[in-house]
Amino acid sequence: MSLKKTAVALGCALGAMASANSINPTFAKDVAPIFQTKCQECHRPGDIAPMSLLTYETTRPWAKSIKQKVVAREMPPFHAEKGKFAFSNDTTLTEEEMNTIVAWVDQGAKRGNPADMPPPADLDPDHWRAGTPDLVLQPESPYTLGADVDDEYRCYVIPTNFTEDVWIDGIEYRPGNREVVHHIMAYIDTTGTSRPKDEATPEAGFLCGMSGDQSTLQLDKLLGGWAPGTPPNMSDAGHGRILPAGSDIVYQVHYHNETGKAQVDHSAMGLHFATDPIVAENRIFLVGAYQLSIKAGDANAEHKGYWTAPRDLILSTVMPHMHYLGKDMTLNATFPDGRMETLLDVPRYDFNWQIVYTYQEPMMIPKGTRFEMISHHDNSADNPANPTNPPKNVAWGEATDEEMAHAWLSYTFADEKLDIVPTPPSR
Repeated sequence: MSLKKTAVALGCALGAMASANSINPTFAKDVAPIFQTKCQECHRPGDIAPMSLLTYETTRPWAKSIKQKVVAREMPPFHAEKGKFAFSNDTTLTEEEMNTIVAWVDQGAKRGNPADMPPPADLDPDHWRAGTPDLVLQPESPYTLGADVDDEYRCYVIPTNFTEDVWIDGIEYRPGNREVVHHIMAYIDTTGTSRPKDEATPEAGFLCGMSGDQSTLQLDKLLGGWAPGTPPNMSDAGHGRILPAGSDIVYQVHYHNETGKAQVDHSAMGLHFATDPIVAENRIFLVGAYQLSIKAGDANAEHKGYWTAPRDLILSTVMPHMHYLGKDMTLNATFPDGRMETLLDVPRYDFNWQIVYTYQEPMMIPKGTRFEMISHHDNSADNPANPTNPPKNVAWGEATDEEMAHAWLSYTFADEKLDIVPTPPSR
C-alpha cells in the first residue's frame, strides 16, 4: 500500500475517532499548546519553516495543510522507528495530540477564547535556539554567490584569538541565507595553513572541498555542522570540546543556488563556553560507505560501512546523512559477546530534515563493538526527490546530484577522567 493511501486511510480513521469522542477543540485552548512544544521552534518568522504558527492569524490559512501533514506523519519531522532505544528529542505527536489537531480542522479551525492562549514560548528573537551564545563568529564581510553558480564549497577562516585553551559545551550554526546554504561543516585548524588561502582571495573565504586539503579539513578535528533540521550541538554537563590557544575555526559552507540570481550570505556560528568541570571530551566519528555506485534506475542500491570501537565508548547521538536519493538507513552494533542490537532505524529518510537522534539514556559501547551502517538509495524515476530526470549513474560526491552515506556518531571515551576546570577565555 502506498504512503499516500495509508495517509488518507489514517486521516479518515482519526477524523472518525475525533468525531466519536465529540471533542470541540479550539486553537487558543487546545492547539496552540501543542504547537508551542512541537512546532514553533521552526515555525516562526525568520526560521526554516514556510509559515509561522505563533498566532491564530498566521496559522488559520494553513489549517487543511497542517492536518494533511500531521496525518501523514510528515510533521513534526521525526523519522526514526520506535525501537528499543528512546530518543530525548522525539517530536512525534501522541495519538491524543494528533486527534486534537484533526478535530480542530474538521470542526472549522475555531479561534476560541483569546484568554485561553498559553503564555508565549520563550523564543530567542535573534533565532539562537540554544540561547544567546557567549561568542558569535562570522566572516568580516558577507559573500556574494553568483547567479550562475550551481554548487560551490567555500571555506571561511575565523581566528579565535584565544591566548589559552578554551573549552566549549555548545555550538550553534546560523545560516545567513537559507535559500542557498545547503549545509555547513566546521573544523579546528591548529596548523595555520588555512589563513594564507583566505588572504589570497579578495572576497570572503576561498574555494575548498571536504575531500580536498586534509591539512585544513581533518575529520579528527571536526566540530560538527548544520543542515536543515539539525539542532544546536549542546553537550551534557561535564562534556565539551577544546579549542586550542591560537587556533582558527574554519567553517565550510556548501552553496546550492537554483534561484537564478545572485545571493548574499553571511552565515554565523555561536559558541557557548563551558562552566562545569570537564570530565570527558566530546568526539565525532563517521561510519559510512565511500565507494558508492548507484546505477540509473536502481530503486534499492545497498551500501555498507563498518567501524570497530577502539575503546569503551558512551554513545550519545547518531545522525544519518545522505542526499536526495537517500531512502533508508540502519545502524547496527555487534557486541563482543556476539549480541547484535539495532541502534537506529530510519525507514523513510528525508534529506530536507537532517535530524540528530539523541538517546534518552547515553549508551555504553564496549571496546571491540563493531558498528555496521546499512543504507539504501532510490535512483529510479519514481523517486520524486531524484534531482535528475531521466536518472543517471551516481557515485560518492559532495554535490547535490551526487551521493553520500554515513552515520555521524557523537561519543565520549568511558574511561576518560579529565577533571579540568574551565576558565573564562581571554582574547
